[in-house]
Amino acid sequence: MKTLLLTISGIFLAFSLALVVFPDIFPNVGVFAPVKTLFASPSVDFNADIRPILNTKCISCHGGVKESGGFSLFSREDALRPTKSGKPAIIVGKPHESEMVMRLTHPDPEERMPYHAEPLSKDEIDKISLWIKQGAYWKDHWAYLPVEKPNVPKMDTTWGNNPIDNFVWNKQKEQGLSPSPRADKATLMRRLSLDLIGLPPTEQEVADFQNNTSPTAYEKVVDKLLDSPHFGERWAAMWLDLARYADSKGYEKDTPRNIWRFRDYVIKSFNADKPFDQFTIEQLAGDLLPEHTENQLMATAYHRNTTNNDEGGTDDEEFRTTALIDRVSNTWEVWQGITMGCVQCHSHPYDPIKHEEFYMSMAFFNNTRDEDIPEEYPIYQHFTPEDEAKITEIKNWIQKQLPATEAQNKAREIETLIRIGEPKIHAHSFDTLTNAAMVDGKWLGGGHLGFSRLKNINLTGKTHILISHSTYKEKGKLEIRKGSLDGEVIATFNPQLTQKGWGIFEKAIFPIQPTQGKHDLYFVFSNPTFSNPQDYVCWIEWILFTDNLIDEAKPNGGFIKSEIVKLLNTRTSSTPIMQENQGDFVRKTHVFERGNWLTKGQEVQPHTPNQLPKFKDYEQNRLGLAKWLVSQENPLTARVTVNRFWEQLFGVGIVETLEDFGSQGIKPTNQALLDWLAVYFREDAQWSVKKLLKLMVMSATYQQSSKATKDLIEKDPVNHYLARGARVRLSAEQVRDQALAVSGLLSKKMYGASVMPPQPEGVWQVVYSGSQWKTSAGEDAWRRGIYTFWRRSVAYPSMMTFDASAREVCVSRRIRTNTPLQALVTLNDTVFVRAAQGLAEKMLNAGGETLENQLKKGYELTLFKPISAQKLSILKDLFQKTEKYYTEKPDEIAKILGDKKLKSSPQNKQKAALTVVANAILNLDEVVMKE
Repeated sequence: MKTLLLTISGIFLAFSLALVVFPDIFPNVGVFAPVKTLFASPSVDFNADIRPILNTKCISCHGGVKESGGFSLFSREDALRPTKSGKPAIIVGKPHESEMVMRLTHPDPEERMPYHAEPLSKDEIDKISLWIKQGAYWKDHWAYLPVEKPNVPKMDTTWGNNPIDNFVWNKQKEQGLSPSPRADKATLMRRLSLDLIGLPPTEQEVADFQNNTSPTAYEKVVDKLLDSPHFGERWAAMWLDLARYADSKGYEKDTPRNIWRFRDYVIKSFNADKPFDQFTIEQLAGDLLPEHTENQLMATAYHRNTTNNDEGGTDDEEFRTTALIDRVSNTWEVWQGITMGCVQCHSHPYDPIKHEEFYMSMAFFNNTRDEDIPEEYPIYQHFTPEDEAKITEIKNWIQKQLPATEAQNKAREIETLIRIGEPKIHAHSFDTLTNAAMVDGKWLGGGHLGFSRLKNINLTGKTHILISHSTYKEKGKLEIRKGSLDGEVIATFNPQLTQKGWGIFEKAIFPIQPTQGKHDLYFVFSNPTFSNPQDYVCWIEWILFTDNLIDEAKPNGGFIKSEIVKLLNTRTSSTPIMQENQGDFVRKTHVFERGNWLTKGQEVQPHTPNQLPKFKDYEQNRLGLAKWLVSQENPLTARVTVNRFWEQLFGVGIVETLEDFGSQGIKPTNQALLDWLAVYFREDAQWSVKKLLKLMVMSATYQQSSKATKDLIEKDPVNHYLARGARVRLSAEQVRDQALAVSGLLSKKMYGASVMPPQPEGVWQVVYSGSQWKTSAGEDAWRRGIYTFWRRSVAYPSMMTFDASAREVCVSRRIRTNTPLQALVTLNDTVFVRAAQGLAEKMLNAGGETLENQLKKGYELTLFKPISAQKLSILKDLFQKTEKYYTEKPDEIAKILGDKKLKSSPQNKQKAALTVVANAILNLDEVVMKE
């Protein structure tokens, strides 16, 4: 038996060796694959070894955009199919018979690939050959694979506070690095306060922390900051970049937009620690939630932050489509880190996302009611308490007149009509304009005996028309004819004088003859008193077909109906929101051939890319998409989101390219840590942002000193492996807010309409409206940067200089720059000069009588630590030179102190010199940096 076993083992070993030496003889002997692998060359990792070569050397001619020779490396299926030659370019297991390898090694430059480019290196060709030999297997990109919580690595050190430190230490060890000591308490306190609430701490807060020796002192500071109302303001600033929030519409006119309630929604959501999954669903589909609240409707303004073109003569559908495309790209970038914009015109050049999948994504958003209208409908009307009482009175009347369920539905219908009023049919929907025109490209104007048509209108169940109109001539008449110009008159409306100014419209309700089915409707205008053919009988902004809102035969029915009309004509504050098309208004979605919105291809339905988890059991609308994004199966949302928050604290993301988790994005420096954090955020913390941030700032990694040695800088210049604390410049908002805070000027007022703080003269050049930048009065001039009025075409200049976004499109990552202009801002901008005046005042009041103490105090008020002797000497020298300057030029004192009536005196001269010193302090590198 023993001999027999040895003989069988010998045969098995010999056959196994033959499989390796002569693989082409036994291509299908799968049962011996494990043995074959044992003796084979090291396996090739597609993502690590092959994908980088294909993406940089091959994909531009053989990928999603272009398939030269009929050969595509978009996917394994594409790569193995026959090319134009009729044969596949890759023959699995046979690299030397594969056309791909032959062309890579061809001696003729006209035949060799890459064509007319640097040939691949021998190492690269060997990798590709081995890859083909081993099966030419594809592997999904790491970011598209399911998120699994890795085991926390063990450490042979006492350093570390939580699992973050285990992962960081383990990676540092691989790189030959070790952690830095803990930062001093004053530095930690300032870092923590700026990171969590975007403001520096007070002197007292620093002193309390320094004097508290309790082991829980740091955690108590963290909890207090997380509980601060200013927490939401700091983190909303990050989110508003993603939402491309602005107080104007963009494009040439760039007229104001009233959307600040969305900004307040974001601040309140962060303060309330609203779970991120709920935060997501409300913004993408709050209007589709059952029994949605006003707050959830305000959340949907997220995607109403797209630009709106009010310029006359533009095509509303073109710019509605432009906004639609932006919503698709924005959603995929913000929640998935996917550069979906690359797929608008063709399949993705680098990632396995097909051209048609962009339009399947677009189908989720294509049925919203907005149509690039100047008034930005649909909008939510915000009424005064008095008018709210009228709405309540109307609803109470309805409850008394109808059975409970019917009354509830009717009350909801009436309230929605008053507050939102959809589905409107806008003036641009009319065609066949004869002696009629689109006035200013916005409104339908009809002259005497002029007409226009509305096509295919469903009149079933409709008994009234609500019209928004304007007229400045009496005795006009509007007839609505069914089917043709001489068809049956089914409604007549006599517009009353309404003209109260350009673009001022009034709403009226008039009956329409009950009619079944869909019909073309002809709107015929007449006014026999007209002598000027350029006169319009009336202008129509929009119309809305409805049922009988109120039965006027019921007690007080006529009064209630008149109250509804009054409310419809009440001019109120409003916010653009999302509303979904229903019934006949539902749009079809088509692929745009080569991205051209005028060239429609195949019809598509709402769906997500096949590369990602299946979109099943979800509603085929924005709500379904939002639920899918935050589902347990989605591999990207949690990864992308924790990476975003990590970058805000540590200066660079675990994936540096926050906006791109695809194959062209930068690889994660610590994928195990990223995945652990993603699972923690989604499952352990239940999407709590505050729990996630607390975990990060409680780590020993976060609390390290930022002091860098020469060795550290050489090994890890960008600090990817976190062997020291983050030392990066503050954000544009933080630079400004800090200056106001340390000077004592900063207003703590929260929420409300955007304000206009001081800015240089002549910045605004408004072509049409004549609107001006009117500096806000009182404390509104000194509110936090997040409340600054943001006009896209001329954004607040000092913050733009410090790399703020113009917010025309989504910005995931502000790229930090370092330019002389930034120093010019902090030295000369009105806000910073005023802050310097305030800081100088505090130096005089709190620094005692000696100059040295005053200078020390100014430094300590700003950085919460003693000044070095060298820096003190420099500030003294600056003060003395400045004082001498003002002695020689006393007229300049009034300029620096901002009071033209101020006279020269020793006290004012000293204050002027201290103001210059304070200005210099606010301009110090260590002040505008986190450390």
